Amino acid sequence: MVISRLVFCKKDGNRYSDSWWTNIFFKAIKSSGIHVEERVLVPHSFRHTACTLLLNAGENPEKIRASLGWSNEDMQKLYTHWKPEHMKNQGRIMDSILPGM
Repeated sequence: MVISRLVFCKKDGNRYSDSWWTNIFFKAIKSSGIHVEERVLVPHSFRHTACTLLLNAGENPEKIRASLGWSNEDMQKLYTHWKPEHMKNQGRIMDSILPGM
């Protein structure tokens, strides 16, 4: 058995090519119904999405940094993109603390 330091690799431990990742990415975009012409999306965009979604779900920030290869919080902040829908839970918490306000 070949052991690789890569998270995603072929069975023999070698890395997938950039074109393989690009093809997979654009197939996923197309199947999701996202109009690629309207947004500037590249495979690297998944790192931003993963970071934001994992933080929003309450995952440990240190674990996220470790899995995405960042050594400090400043880099992680560059990859986090909060939107209003990510803040809904904060509104629910405030509503429960201050009912009827």
